[in-house]
Amino acid sequence: MAQVIKSAPFQKLVANGYLEYMIPIAPPDAKILHGSALRAPGKMPGKYLSQKKAWCGFPRWQDHVTTLADIAEWATWPNVGIGIRTGRLIGIDIDILHPDLAAGVALDFQMEFGFAPCRTGCAPKKLLLYRLDGEPCQKAILDFQGNYSGRIEVLGAGNQFVAFGTHPYTCQPYKWDGGSPANITFNNLPVLSNG
Repeated sequence: MAQVIKSAPFQKLVANGYLEYMIPIAPPDAKILHGSALRAPGKMPGKYLSQKKAWCGFPRWQDHVTTLADIAEWATWPNVGIGIRTGRLIGIDIDILHPDLAAGVALDFQMEFGFAPCRTGCAPKKLLLYRLDGEPCQKAILDFQGNYSGRIEVLGAGNQFVAFGTHPYTCQPYKWDGGSPANITFNNLPVLSNG
């Protein structure tokens, strides 16, 4: 029997080929179950326990095989965000607070590797989304100091980022420029090679 998915962002991501990468994100205002391992609502995967009307952590979310039945259930959870697991998808997380530097790093990266959808949660920080050609890669981090400190993270296997939902610090929805997983299919994302 076909699963009915009622939430538009979930429907669009499934239709665009992201089913296996999707994971639910607990909202920033989540009531957290006492003793839960969930420590960063709004940024981390979580499960909603409807009988308790509370959220808890999502054990071993990295290994979860997402199904249409999962998506149909998750779409009913209150204020749930949508996370994207990385590995075959790569998030270039530009964690820089200086607006000109953050914009310059994003532009340099896109000039070198192709223009990619760009997600913003807490401006001027940005995340660029690419598809990986080849085996999933591990996370890589570049920290830098000087007049403007910051970090660039290449989110690989075992990581995730929030694609849709409410940012826990700004209390505003995440925004996308240059398209998003809701309107760009998995196969049409720009490709990075790990070779």
